Amino acid sequence: MAERPQFGSNQPELEGQQRIVKDTVQCEEFPISPEERFDAVISSLQTPPKQILMLLLRDYPQTAWELGLDFKDAIREQIEWQTPDRTHLNRSLNYCQKTLIPIGMVAEEAFFYSGEIARESVGFSATEAGQQYGKPIAAYLLTSAYQDAQSGRRYLWHALGPTGSSGPSRAPIVRSRLLFSLASQEGTTSSIVGLTEELQISQIDSNTIGDNLHVLHKHGLVNLESVSGHKGKWTAYKRTEQGFDEESISRIVRDKKYGISKGVLLSILNTLEGEEFLDGQIIYEKSDYNEHNTYVALGLLRRAGLVEPFMFYGGPHESLRSKVKITKDGMRLAQHISKVYSAFIHEDVLNEMRSLEKGLVHNNSVFRTVASTAVTEWLPYSKVKRTKSSAENKQRIINLVQDRGTIHPIDLQELDIPDNYLTGLVKEGVLTREKKGYATFYRLAEIE
Repeated sequence: MAERPQFGSNQPELEGQQRIVKDTVQCEEFPISPEERFDAVISSLQTPPKQILMLLLRDYPQTAWELGLDFKDAIREQIEWQTPDRTHLNRSLNYCQKTLIPIGMVAEEAFFYSGEIARESVGFSATEAGQQYGKPIAAYLLTSAYQDAQSGRRYLWHALGPTGSSGPSRAPIVRSRLLFSLASQEGTTSSIVGLTEELQISQIDSNTIGDNLHVLHKHGLVNLESVSGHKGKWTAYKRTEQGFDEESISRIVRDKKYGISKGVLLSILNTLEGEEFLDGQIIYEKSDYNEHNTYVALGLLRRAGLVEPFMFYGGPHESLRSKVKITKDGMRLAQHISKVYSAFIHEDVLNEMRSLEKGLVHNNSVFRTVASTAVTEWLPYSKVKRTKSSAENKQRIINLVQDRGTIHPIDLQELDIPDNYLTGLVKEGVLTREKKGYATFYRLAEIE
């Protein structure tokens, strides 16, 4: 049987009874190529709770309730986790069903206990791939997280982030590829556009690359210099290959909600003609229209697929390409992540990780210390903690208005904030709402 910490989660009346698998409810194939295996694992085992759960799984089915109790027991000594047991049940259930089963690490199985055929249960077990790769890699990542916490270094989950999307656009996949690419350049400088062209990941554009580089920069893993005098995040635009589309232009003009004329749209497209990309402020300065209408028109052209935005982040105005260079911390983390990839190619690397796994599963005290310390460091950066408060969102809107003078509801798409916040700020007297034709825009209220 697969080894794991013996936390005694089994109910006393079931001890000594054998679990007999009746049927496999759900089990997926583990990817074949090393690249696909790496992408699957690095986006599924990047946080301590997932690593802990992987180590708690056996080669026979356990219910989500049992796994939840084991999880709680593993972290209880150093964490006062103020949640009921059902939270741990739901966490175990979600991790298994939504994260580990889809990549072939875990199987969901129907089983019954010997002597109690009528009492059927559903549980989760580690598949062959889960035992061969998942558990050793989870032990390596969890131990590394513990060591990082002891030394105050950058954490893996800081860099890789959550898996809020699916497919190749998942943050862990994109950011690990970025670190690999920059590390392979041996300290030379690259750019957002250059990295976008080099990686050529499907469904990934320069906006996604820029956003992920900004996170890596925030955590000191890359140095990111932008091309503008702007502070913070700003946007440049270029025409798409679709070029001029008369029907799309007419459709925008017919939408009276925004009050944008055909002349404004054509003027912007003509300004972008032949340009690699231009800052929105430069487009405004070259046009004969007010700043508000220019940005609204750019948003509508973007929605119609006629222009493409590029995200940049503040810095000196040196050239029109952002400059990206990996730091020493970034290089160390790239080497750290590349070891996971090596585990799918080199048996000696995998054997080293298996030794770490044995060191954890044979000693409950060590496992608890490592697990609880890693989770303690991870908890402040968990999904719940990342949610921005209402006050933070309002301040972000105010900052945007201060930067631009006036904003339109469509501008809040850049911040991923619902436009009903604007109504609230108007009621509070912070913003004023004005209309010009069919268009509505907002500016800071004047202080009397």
